[in-house]
Amino acid sequence: MSDACVLGVDPSLTGFAAYELGSDTLFELATKPKDFSCFPARLEHILRAFTEFLADIPHPDLAAIEGMSMGSKSGSKSIEMGAVHQIARLALWRAGIDYVEVPPS
Repeated sequence: MSDACVLGVDPSLTGFAAYELGSDTLFELATKPKDFSCFPARLEHILRAFTEFLADIPHPDLAAIEGMSMGSKSGSKSIEMGAVHQIARLALWRAGIDYVEVPPS
């Protein structure tokens, strides 16, 4: 029986880091925008980039997404980060990858 493949995902506004447990492989995805006229266009870019990223890696058995910090006091940035976290969940769901949320350290 082979080991399970778990993908750790740390989403942010400028990129995603993903670590494949068992293979010691680190994937990095830069999603820093070049020039977006509005935030929804930036979200579309992040969704497209993360979806393509998931299609290019071996299909994991499970993804663990780092949850958002509850102590953040950054106002609108917290709302934007919430949107990015939801984009990550949407991309994983579309790819048929189950996920769990783990609290940030």
